Amino acid sequence: MEDANIERATIDENTSLPIIYPQGINEIQINAINADTIGDTLYSKKWIIETLLSLSKISDKDEWSETLENKFCMLWDMTLEKDVVFFLVENHFLPIAEVVINQSHEPRLTEIIVGIVANMCCQSEVLKHFEKMDEFVNSLMNLLASDDTEILIQVLRILQAAIWNITSEKPAKKWLCFINQCEIFGQALTFILQSSTNGGLLISTLNLLQSAASVQLSTKCLLESSFDIKLLLSAMIEAFNQLIPRKKSEKFYTNTDMIVVEVWLEIFTKIIQMDTNLKCNIDDDNCEALIELLIRILDPCKKYDELRHFISLNESLIFHCIYQAVESIYWFQQRGFSVDIEAISTILQILHQLSLLNDEYINHAKETEKMRELQIYLENYWIKILERYTPEDIHKLLDICSKDTQTFVISFPKSKLTSIEILKKLS
Repeated sequence: MEDANIERATIDENTSLPIIYPQGINEIQINAINADTIGDTLYSKKWIIETLLSLSKISDKDEWSETLENKFCMLWDMTLEKDVVFFLVENHFLPIAEVVINQSHEPRLTEIIVGIVANMCCQSEVLKHFEKMDEFVNSLMNLLASDDTEILIQVLRILQAAIWNITSEKPAKKWLCFINQCEIFGQALTFILQSSTNGGLLISTLNLLQSAASVQLSTKCLLESSFDIKLLLSAMIEAFNQLIPRKKSEKFYTNTDMIVVEVWLEIFTKIIQMDTNLKCNIDDDNCEALIELLIRILDPCKKYDELRHFISLNESLIFHCIYQAVESIYWFQQRGFSVDIEAISTILQILHQLSLLNDEYINHAKETEKMRELQIYLENYWIKILERYTPEDIHKLLDICSKDTQTFVISFPKSKLTSIEILKKLS
């Protein structure tokens, strides 16, 4: 219900939002109100200063209250506004936050303050302020050892903003040193992936790893520099199984699941590209688990209706996931790892369904370049398999394919096969 004392709404020329003035207010009072607002927002400078003062006085857990929590949460929400962020910087919020984080014994207070800092770090100019605050950055990094999920999520947001900034045109370069020199960075993220059951935290960690994989140091990638790759791979397997349990393996591709798969594959692909000694870091258990996981990623795509549905959701994303999963399987095959023929059978069935879909799309003048490119890639993969495997292996492989896929494979255009020997393997 509207306040009875509200007479009119005046639109300030500097903002698209209405400023509501009480009944009977004069121009001098309006100017005073406008002088108290921050930039183009409607937020009060006085209120924020008073909130900062109350924050600076917190020194004991007994002083924490629901009233303070609500007040600081309001401030957290306000920092979505750029003008508020820079007002806080001008009024020394960062040094105050450092003291509070170092002294706080109240997890909720720590979460809120780190969350405010995370919002502020979305502004690249703010990240540069940390270049002279080494001790504060160390305090934030040390929070990676926290067992509080909500605090960890906010710390990861700060690191995500920092890594995005590192790869920008005008980076706050010292952040790369902060992260690279943090002794617990790799250990903490690996531990989260290995042990957390919180989906939000796991996804935030995978997103951060994906960004870190694109950061190149002088001689190696940030991932290679900061992580024990063998332990990281084991942790990635656990995280995937937590986010997409096996019971969902037959039909798990919601849009969110597809994004998780894409991020996971991006990280894994980067690892196998960067680590020339990776074969030494993959033991038999890890190898079997990784290949099983790659099969699970591909498995829903071998059904016509499912693949058609995934394409309708996000064609580029699903094709990219299929490509990276098949590339990863072929990486194992090239290096002599034992790859179950179920993996190859799944790829052949996807090729078959993709061929049917492509024919359907052509008939309706909807064929896409991406679909055709993926089909050609999978056809070339099949030719490589025919070159590598014995006739006995090929027949075992075909035996576990559906009848329709067997017919498709056997009738594979002879012009695409490279030799008489290969033709004989299909006879």
